[in-house]
Amino acid sequence: MRLLSREFWRSTNQLLGPWLEGRRQLFLLFGVIALFFLLGLAQTWSNLGEPFKFHPGDDWTFYHRNATNILEEGLWMHYVSGPYTLGHHPAGFLYNYFIALCYWVFGAHPSYVYLVQSAMLGSTVVLLFLAFRRKLRPRTQLVLLAALTVFAFLDVQRYYVIRLLSENLFIFESALFFYLLFLGYLDRRRWAQIAALGLLGVMLLTRPNILIFVPPLLAWLIITRHGRGRGKYLDFVAGLLLLMVVGSFIGLRNHAVTGKWIFFPPAKWAAFYIPGYGPAPTAAKRLLGPNAVREGLYPLMKMMGIAFTKDPGVMSVAYVKRILFSVGFLPILRPEYRYRPHWLLMWVAYIAVIAFRLAGDRPINFREKTLHLYVVTLLSLEVGVSTNLGNYGFRSLFPIVLPAVAGAVPLIDIVRLPWRREAG
Repeated sequence: MRLLSREFWRSTNQLLGPWLEGRRQLFLLFGVIALFFLLGLAQTWSNLGEPFKFHPGDDWTFYHRNATNILEEGLWMHYVSGPYTLGHHPAGFLYNYFIALCYWVFGAHPSYVYLVQSAMLGSTVVLLFLAFRRKLRPRTQLVLLAALTVFAFLDVQRYYVIRLLSENLFIFESALFFYLLFLGYLDRRRWAQIAALGLLGVMLLTRPNILIFVPPLLAWLIITRHGRGRGKYLDFVAGLLLLMVVGSFIGLRNHAVTGKWIFFPPAKWAAFYIPGYGPAPTAAKRLLGPNAVREGLYPLMKMMGIAFTKDPGVMSVAYVKRILFSVGFLPILRPEYRYRPHWLLMWVAYIAVIAFRLAGDRPINFREKTLHLYVVTLLSLEVGVSTNLGNYGFRSLFPIVLPAVAGAVPLIDIVRLPWRREAG
């Protein structure tokens, strides 16, 4: 019964508090980064001096080839003779340059990239912890750090850090984005506000699917955080300009190689998916006829409407399967994958936090609103029309799952337990 006593949890808070502040916090957080670096070293040690074998057709083969070409022939990646389009090349345009930088600094072997990605994964955990720890009691902060560490290890370190895949860079960028945005808007650091919006341009170049998040985020920031002062307006405009300048790098590269300004080429039509009917080209022939238009948003929406009208049962079952896959029931789409029960627990807690916030007297704060906007938009894209879901295993989901952990942990402080009213 001592575990349920207020005295026990009061003493626990007092004990943990110093470890989450000042120099002890720094040692703890650097320890997390060192832990992931050592895990990466253990995974790659046997391959450090060995030639790496690539498999033709895999994304990591393209990334390695492109990065090597950047080092040999310059920034414009001349090996890709035409525009860098999402339909014919891996989506992570900027990731080619990240690998090239690692090769230039450490040597042209993927194992060195894996070590950097391991340290970055530890930094991702730290940045998400620092971004979302505010207003949590000390014990809950420690649970947040532990949960982020466990999820990062189980979902990323074990499977994907030792691959040349752009999600490894994107999750670090997303964690840094949350940290800078909250530093700018909640701690009133103007430079951080500008840097956070500029970082969105970097994220667009790394994983273009983040584009679905950018417009609603900018609209929300304008409505809720701007228009009350000239300084805030100018900071937002400066950040928006930085986003556009950074994001235009792909256009600059395409112009240097092809002589044409091509910014953010549209995704390959086959990247869109109609649940129950398959990739968009196949679905277009079945739903719109053999001469159907194969590209564009309008035909996609038209196909969705026809599919729901024609086969509501098929569409409903297909979407239920995709939703179950996204919350951890991976075998429902990919029998060779295992269940991920920690995902299911996390999503239950995540939804419970939202329910408690809406039903209680404590409103959803700025951090949680930003997180919910990020999670809902990206998850809607993956579940709704992305062909990556299932095809890529679960790597397209862990950029969503890791930040969502930060939205689930506050349930510890919300539920009505004996220690709820204590000061943290």
